[in-house]
Amino acid sequence: MNRPMKTDFWYRFSKNRLAVAGSAVVVLLFVLSIFAPWISPCDPAAIDLKNILQPPSAKHWFGTDQLGRDVLSRMIWGAQISLKVGFVSTGIAIFIGTILGALAGYYEGGSTRSSCASSTSCCVFPRSS
Repeated sequence: MNRPMKTDFWYRFSKNRLAVAGSAVVVLLFVLSIFAPWISPCDPAAIDLKNILQPPSAKHWFGTDQLGRDVLSRMIWGAQISLKVGFVSTGIAIFIGTILGALAGYYEGGSTRSSCASSTSCCVFPRSS
């Protein structure tokens, strides 16, 4: 088939159920983090010693923690921090990789071999599952 690149991407993407599910989770986290001040049922930092370790209820959908804080509110506000950490670390990795790739491409020879050897050495270590 000779489809345009954009159409081919969306076709392949829609066939990959894990990619669609992962994208839905990321979009949900974005929406939750943007609207956290309005959809959060309680103050995530408010300590309520009368409601320590309460099970899920109509007031606290996910229950409370050891200090009586609402777990759902803490999860909603925690999405902001998680997304910031993820995107900042990805941005740093992209920046460093771009600089090293540009240097390796400009200064051929020793820098290319050393960058290739260093990236290959990272692949030697097994991943834990």
